[in-house]
Amino acid sequence: MAVENQVLLNKITMRHLKLLIINLVVTMLSSCSWETKSESSSTLTYSGKIAFSDDKSRITSISPHGFLIYKNDDGELQAGTDLHGRVIYQVNGGDKKYSLNDKGKSLFDQVMQQLLSDSTIKNKPYVINDTQK
Repeated sequence: MAVENQVLLNKITMRHLKLLIINLVVTMLSSCSWETKSESSSTLTYSGKIAFSDDKSRITSISPHGFLIYKNDDGELQAGTDLHGRVIYQVNGGDKKYSLNDKGKSLFDQVMQQLLSDSTIKNKPYVINDTQK
């Protein structure tokens, strides 16, 4: 009986260890961050998986603890999620909102231009389109 209990305990421990390792790998992948600087004085930093609408006009989702920060001479755009996982934006340190104002849309257009033109970013699996989920 003791041998059977030990075997069962070993199976349970191995299952938990496998789950722990899988969880750690997923956490590491989702917390990868990238930064790029363009020829102008702009900086784009992001972490996690970010999905964009098909028309590239908005972010549809960001993985937990993910974010996007874009800074240039015109201003700063930050995107993240609220406690319910909804995408939330902040423009130039203002209030956090669920939609972009005109200034935010302008900055977001610049983000998309940089993402789509920079081959070191657009091929990363952490920036995805809705259709690639």
